[in-house]
Amino acid sequence: MFALVTNSKGRRLISQMHGRQASWDRRPAQDKRRQAAMTKLSRLAINDEGFVFDPSSGESFTVNSTGLDILKELKEDRTQEDIADILARRYGVNLRDAERDVADFTDRLRTFQLI
Repeated sequence: MFALVTNSKGRRLISQMHGRQASWDRRPAQDKRRQAAMTKLSRLAINDEGFVFDPSSGESFTVNSTGLDILKELKEDRTQEDIADILARRYGVNLRDAERDVADFTDRLRTFQLI
């Protein structure tokens, strides 16, 4: 699976998704981080064509359909495991691959301070 994000300057931020096991869960030590991510997500303006605007930084991004699906599910406060299950069924891919892809995508979103 691929999730592509480019910023308003056309710089590619995320290309092929691969990576580690999904790790976002509901342990108390991670609650503050999850709440901060949800606050940032709630500020993002996302349209159905994959245009994402971050009003706190003024930057805009585009994501492909997979990235858009992940962002929408994150905004609904779904866990990475739930999102991976949704994507595996929607796109007919292996659950383990979907889990790695979702984990990698969310890690990249954190790197670029979008969540």
